[in-house]
Amino acid sequence: MNATQSENQEGLPRYRYGISAMSGLRHICGVLLAFACLLPMLPVYASSILLINSADAPIYHEVEDAFRAEAESLCAGSDECPQIGSILAQDLTDESARDHDVLVFVGQQAKSRANSLTIDVPQLHLLVFREEYEKQAQCCDRTSAIYIEQPMERQLRFIRLLLPELRRIAVLIGPGSFTRESELLSLARGMGLEVELRRVASQRDIGPVLHQLRNEADILLALPDPGIYNHDTLSNILLSTYRNRIPVIGFSKGLVRAGALAAIYSSPETIGKEAAGKALQMMRGRSPDGAYPQHAEFTLNRKVARSLHIQIPTDDALRAHWGKKR
Repeated sequence: MNATQSENQEGLPRYRYGISAMSGLRHICGVLLAFACLLPMLPVYASSILLINSADAPIYHEVEDAFRAEAESLCAGSDECPQIGSILAQDLTDESARDHDVLVFVGQQAKSRANSLTIDVPQLHLLVFREEYEKQAQCCDRTSAIYIEQPMERQLRFIRLLLPELRRIAVLIGPGSFTRESELLSLARGMGLEVELRRVASQRDIGPVLHQLRNEADILLALPDPGIYNHDTLSNILLSTYRNRIPVIGFSKGLVRAGALAAIYSSPETIGKEAAGKALQMMRGRSPDGAYPQHAEFTLNRKVARSLHIQIPTDDALRAHWGKKR
């Protein structure tokens, strides 16, 4: 026995350890210390977000790059910064999606792919139409979105700022693509504007409808409806409105380059930044509702303005007022 017992001056027992016992204690302490050193190397669960892109295209890369940069910025100095991965929608499976805390679907094809998943993971949808998203959201829990459209009030305010003398606004509506007619009409009345809604059953109807509007509208407000504004129809729409001296307010930079007077839109970079904040909220258990982009920007075609003899404010004047009201 390596430990012997004696009594101290108070009569309490005192133990003395032999060399063998001390060696054993040192061995145990060494093992515990080595184990402690290995703890950081053990696998630890890390939160993660997976971006599912509709295609390998620049617009999706811009969203993803902005998303990653903003997430890193928001997580700076925090231990809760998630890992961020990406995959194409065509390659997504239940297995590849299951181990993530939030799935971010970017674009319409990605949204369609989401409908086939059978796992229950929070979903955030980007670059989707509000009506299509709301149809899906009725059947699924823990989903959110940032819509591709701008809110109607924002678009009407932009028109008032850009073209304050013009009051009659035409809007083409495809089959089942717009259910907020009453909201649009109410907002327009409140701003002293008139709205002429025209339903377009098929692409063949666009020409005759625009011909009817030549004396009834001062402006054509183009909404992002691919059934109306697409590669096959855009040239004819812009040519017809130009001939009838009706400026077009669009929804993208591309539309302005093609001949629209102006556009109000949220860039892929803006969408990516806003999505990062929303995804982090969802990762922490919150479920924000779908929403329009918080921020928007505009672009102008001053060559078209000169050709139509339209006076519009300078860029600086527009930015000064738009920054206060958007």
